Amino acid sequence: MVLHVVDKIEIRSPHDIEREEFFQIYKSGLPNVDPISYDRFLNWWIRSKENGTLDSLWRVARIDNELVGVVINSISESLKWGLIWELAVKPGWRNKGVGESLVRESQKLLLQKNPALTHFALGVKAHNQRVLPFYERLGYGVRTLVVCCRGPSCFATVENTTLKSATSNDMHHLTKLKPDSYWSSRNADGWLRVIQEPEAYAVRIQKKNTLIGFLRFEHDDGYENTTAVNFAFKTGYGVEVIKSASNHVGAGYITFWVQVDHQDILEYLYDNSFQYVESEYLLLKKISLHKQS
Repeated sequence: MVLHVVDKIEIRSPHDIEREEFFQIYKSGLPNVDPISYDRFLNWWIRSKENGTLDSLWRVARIDNELVGVVINSISESLKWGLIWELAVKPGWRNKGVGESLVRESQKLLLQKNPALTHFALGVKAHNQRVLPFYERLGYGVRTLVVCCRGPSCFATVENTTLKSATSNDMHHLTKLKPDSYWSSRNADGWLRVIQEPEAYAVRIQKKNTLIGFLRFEHDDGYENTTAVNFAFKTGYGVEVIKSASNHVGAGYITFWVQVDHQDILEYLYDNSFQYVESEYLLLKKISLHKQS
């Protein structure tokens, strides 16, 4: 019989003194959470503390003074979704009600943060399908799949497009672009934040100076010698936008995360020596104002 310990769980926002322990619990969730270096985690922690989300949307679960689980939540204002972004439970405390308690607490927090949310959302790595019945029992269902492809950084000849640092002057066009995946959906405030980050570029047709997309480059903590590329594009220009990433990075390889709706982009990548490396299901739960469980 599985021992559930729900009555003994204390769930609260994390304290600074718990930062190292939080990171270790997070890493214990690999490969079912996204890999991240400690430096990037530390920057994430500091930013979240400064903007208030560490207190409002991050949580730890403790039992008898032992940290047994962590969760990081976020909100997509453009989609009106509450995102249960990363959740990890310490080995030895799994299947005892800790994860379910963190999910239910996250739902409450997200609605408190934005009562206008329409859905809760979370991602499940495709290799971790065994947890799908758990989330289905909590009211979630699979809606789509996001695929990660990895290939050589020099994969195309770029002739017609140029890259230039994105600025606030590009906002009118940026807000109309299609994202590579649901987690890159942004409203105007989101775009203002992302264009202030390093290596964030507007992609333009060279002759017409027409903005057709956006690219952002960062080190991929999951693979050696690899740059992760986040992109968005104007309808009909998806392939041209990802081609613009070719030859632009110093690393030998590039990873793209692409929602399966964008079949033309996936086809192009597979035709140019990219390979599937992993994928993630999007699960959604419609929010009922009359019944929250």
